[in-house]
Amino acid sequence: MVMDKLLDQRVEAERALMGTAFIAQAETRETCGWLKPESFWVEDGAHFWKRFIAGENAHDIAVDMGLLVTIAGWGNDIPSSMFGNTWAHRVAQGSYMDEIERLTLQAAHAAHNGSYDATKELIDKITALQPQAHSGGRNWFDAACSFTEAIEADVRSIPTGLPTLDGATGGLERQAESVIAARPSQGKSTLALQIAIHAARNNARVLFVSLEMSEVNLFARAACPLVDVTWLDVRRGLVKRADKERLKQAAAEMGSELAYNLFVYDKRATTETVWELAQTHRADLVFVDHLRKLGDRYELNEVKRLGWITNRMKDMAKQLNLHVCLLVQLNRGADADANSAPELRHLRDSGEIEEDADLVMMLHGLPVEDKDRHLPTRDTDLWIRKARDGVRDDKVELRYSLRRQMFASRRNND
Repeated sequence: MVMDKLLDQRVEAERALMGTAFIAQAETRETCGWLKPESFWVEDGAHFWKRFIAGENAHDIAVDMGLLVTIAGWGNDIPSSMFGNTWAHRVAQGSYMDEIERLTLQAAHAAHNGSYDATKELIDKITALQPQAHSGGRNWFDAACSFTEAIEADVRSIPTGLPTLDGATGGLERQAESVIAARPSQGKSTLALQIAIHAARNNARVLFVSLEMSEVNLFARAACPLVDVTWLDVRRGLVKRADKERLKQAAAEMGSELAYNLFVYDKRATTETVWELAQTHRADLVFVDHLRKLGDRYELNEVKRLGWITNRMKDMAKQLNLHVCLLVQLNRGADADANSAPELRHLRDSGEIEEDADLVMMLHGLPVEDKDRHLPTRDTDLWIRKARDGVRDDKVELRYSLRRQMFASRRNND
């Protein structure tokens, strides 16, 4: 009975829309031309609408279809010709609900039969299904109110903990996507983890998806510097028992401190996995280390695949009101001249990566002379190659402490 009522409402809306088109052709075509003919339940309605939005005269179409009296009667029944867009939205909504019902029943049947893959495929179709009829854009005053609220809230951006980087970028903005790119061993994972820990200590909820390193290796990068040892020395058995005990104590304290704000996932993952984890942990900030390791859409070529992933992650950032940072490797072209800073063209399989990113940062370790290779620090430049709201090609001068596994602003350490 419920579906009969929904179908009756849908057919009523289709008839009212055709009646409106008959008595107010120009206005209806102008305000309702977005509606697809396949949204109609009544077959004659779909044929009529296809010809109407193509520019044919509604009277001529009705005569040709033998429906002149019928459609003219529908036009006489509507209270006003001013509500064409309202009828069009009801038609589109009816089509959307019909498709939802069909797919939901199929998914329920597949689930009942124990077919996980078929169920998941149908649920994905339901998730991807977008209604043609939307609630409409928000007017400019509504946008002004949202902007004012964002100013007063003062939580639009998440500080990185590096003053010079925050000064150049304003921090990591919510509903935005950034990229940290570098050649191997330049410190991109270190920089990401450093920002993650700083954000977690300042009450942001952070998810670190580590697809290259295990959680033990990742934690070692943060814990070992606290007691001035290296994870390599621990593994080689070169650390004294007393230092091991100090390391265990420091690890326990840091683990307890950040237990409620920092989450690590080190297993195979897809964008769906990341999205689910971000929702589960109510994340404010998400890191993915690194982009190419996400296991999505291998049927596409690599450029399109990575573009699909970055677009999906950008959607996640917008819908969940968080910032997502993707770690990306630069191609070997960035090694051609050690004195030259990397550019956007050096993004490996870049294609569409920078198109979705709001902020692209590239680490460039400055060349070191042989006589200085024993030094515990390396000067590193972080180039802002894209900044949607900032200065492009800005340079942030950093110093990388190899033993402490930490970056600091160079101007504060000269």
